[in-house]
Amino acid sequence: MKYGLGNPLKPFVMIVDLGKERFEAIPAATKSLLIVMGIEQKWDLLLENYADYERELLNISLESSLFPERAYERKRDHGQAVNRRLANLLTAARLYVDQTERDLAYVHGSAPSHIPDLIKQKRSQEYNARLGYRVMESLRNYMQHRGMPLRAILYSTSWNDDHTKLRFSVIPMLDVTGLADDQKFKRSVLQELRSKKTEIPITNLVREYIEGLGVAHQALRAALSDNVKIWDGLLKDAWVEAGRSAGTALEAVSVIRVEEDGETIISQLIAPELWEYRESLAAKNSFVESLAVRYVSSERVVGKGW
Repeated sequence: MKYGLGNPLKPFVMIVDLGKERFEAIPAATKSLLIVMGIEQKWDLLLENYADYERELLNISLESSLFPERAYERKRDHGQAVNRRLANLLTAARLYVDQTERDLAYVHGSAPSHIPDLIKQKRSQEYNARLGYRVMESLRNYMQHRGMPLRAILYSTSWNDDHTKLRFSVIPMLDVTGLADDQKFKRSVLQELRSKKTEIPITNLVREYIEGLGVAHQALRAALSDNVKIWDGLLKDAWVEAGRSAGTALEAVSVIRVEEDGETIISQLIAPELWEYRESLAAKNSFVESLAVRYVSSERVVGKGW
């Protein structure tokens, strides 16, 4: 029996002899990398939903600046839109957390790993450190089983310090009184909210939550990085080696096994997308530190030209 690499366009021709050990390692590495890619896709889904939430607030603020009378007429619509964005965001967060825990249990195959416990511990640390994390975790269950969390949408208009520019913004307020009516809402979190006030701006809590999840996600990437480099190396080396032996650049490579009777079996395809797409997602979604203190503004900076 022979093990090697082939050109997918000529799948029954072996162009590189792998040996059994590398032959078995490549499909295992591919499976693990696909799991890691899936984790990055779920993180991307979560961040895009967060972007939708922030974008909704910006759109409402713009509408209130251009059409103030219409904005007040559409106050209920605006509240519904923010509730929808928040529901989508918290659903994506639950999907990310639950499925990532499952993914981490299988990313190393049957080999034992400390990483699932490490990431659970990191998320627990973020939960304990951030009120926004604790509130959003409880709020997700509230929205799923009880009701909508917003008490009001406030339209804010204020001058800057030197009264040269007028600022428009929208502030969704959390309904603490409504949360208290739900006996299943976590009492310790409710007590923290009550110690603040009966109406609390929700957006800063959302930003704290996403930042906390982001810190844990960075820890996840760091914990997997050494193994990801090894898995990537196996696939990249095989792809380059096959192209070199074929004398031409290949878009993909077949991992093949040739039986004693000459039958050729394709067990795996290797293509650059397996590492390039994951790398692009990780690069795109790499900046989450200090998210809770950042905001977007269209204000022109004085002295910086038009």
